[in-house]
Amino acid sequence: MNSHSHSHSRISQVAVHLPEGRQTSRAIEDRLRAHSPGLRVPEGLLRRLYGLEERVVASEDTLPSDLAARAVERLLAQAVLAPAKIDLLLFAAVSADVQEPANGHIVAAKTGLACPVFDVSNACNGVLNALEVADAFIRAGAYRRVVIACGETSSRLSRWTLTDSREMRLGLASLTGADVGAALLVEAADSPGIVASTFMANSAGWQAATLFNPHHARRTGSTSTPSDSSPPSPGSMSRAHSG
Repeated sequence: MNSHSHSHSRISQVAVHLPEGRQTSRAIEDRLRAHSPGLRVPEGLLRRLYGLEERVVASEDTLPSDLAARAVERLLAQAVLAPAKIDLLLFAAVSADVQEPANGHIVAAKTGLACPVFDVSNACNGVLNALEVADAFIRAGAYRRVVIACGETSSRLSRWTLTDSREMRLGLASLTGADVGAALLVEAADSPGIVASTFMANSAGWQAATLFNPHHARRTGSTSTPSDSSPPSPGSMSRAHSG
């Protein structure tokens, strides 16, 4: 921890880890037809709607923390930094190994980090919110170097059983989710890097973005979720402006 305040922060390094597995859009559509025989799935639908040719898929024994740790290791190598030089680790992802403790601890243990850690969870906005947190801490002088780690196994949240066109409209996007690890290094700076950020939310639209979690309740309030959909995360929007 450093008590000297800095007026700016910047993203100095970005690293990505991609697993070797791939699943083509045709293979995804074929599996959807097999699990949803009553649903008409036009050939090439995912390519036309999303431009999807294939998605990255991790092996079944790969955990979100594994993907995040590989990205963090690559990040430190790029920056030529020892783990001891990192002041704070933020884990920000939809996917998670465990509910307790913070997944950041698992990533830290796998990468040799000995700094404070905590998780930032806000669905697909988590990394953007983690950038806001890192920027605020650095500007306040609490930390000089913050690593943001993300490990996603989103392909496992695919909704394969869809019963009608309405469920298809809401669930089709889940079939584009892929598996990836990513890491960012945010550092104190004397000149602007992260200039400003604005966060807004329209929580009334939560039903437009839901993913399946089989371990959670299948009803939220008065709204019933399909058998392969998850409790919702509030629909929200975030913008981060970088210079």
